[in-house]
Parts: sequence; structure tokens; C-alpha cells
Amino acid sequence: ESITTLEVGDEIGVFDSNAILNYNNCNNSIGELLVGAGEWIGEQLEVVNIGSIDHCSIGGVQLAGYKSGNPIILKVWDESAQILYNATYTVSDGNDTFSPPFTVISEIIF
Repeated sequence: ESITTLEVGDEIGVFDSNAILNYNNCNNSIGELLVGAGEWIGEQLEVVNIGSIDHCSIGGVQLAGYKSGNPIILKVWDESAQILYNATYTVSDGNDTFSPPFTVISEIIF
């Protein structure tokens, strides 16, 4: 409830700009991918993000998702203005990259 820039109904998208895009093969296609999203309802929001898997080196395949260590990118859909914003954010626990176990964002600015 401490994120002051959001209004109920706004949507938060979590992106990786260098994610693995291909699925079930080893094409190694890299680019921007939405890996998690949630709608703000005025209280704590827990967004689960989808991570990639790369088993090509052992004869397996890649599965699409974020790559560990890549920067977390946030975008906010402002429901009232009907505009998509690139956002910056303040981290209060964890860091600003996709890394275990979690990242706590205490403020979003757009």
C-alpha cells in the first residue's frame, strides 16, 4: 500500500529486455519479454515471474523466460489515462536484477 503513484486498476508488467524468447528448441532467440504481470488493487502485490531454462548444452532445449542476472524492467499501464509508461523503481529488499530469492519494490515512478 506504500506505492503512491499507482491507482486501483493500474497494471504492472515485469520485463526482461534480454530474455530467452524461443521455446522447446535451441534457436537462442533473445529479446524483450513480459515475464510477469499483476493488477494493483491498493495493497501488496506479489508478481511471480517466469524464468528461462537452458539445457541445450546437455542435449536438451531452451524454454522462454527471464535470464538470471538480467536487469528487471517495469512498465505500468495507467488505466485512467490509457497510457503505457516505462517506470523506474526503488528496491527495499533484494536487488534490481532477476536473482533469487525475491525482490521487494517499495516505490514505482513513472
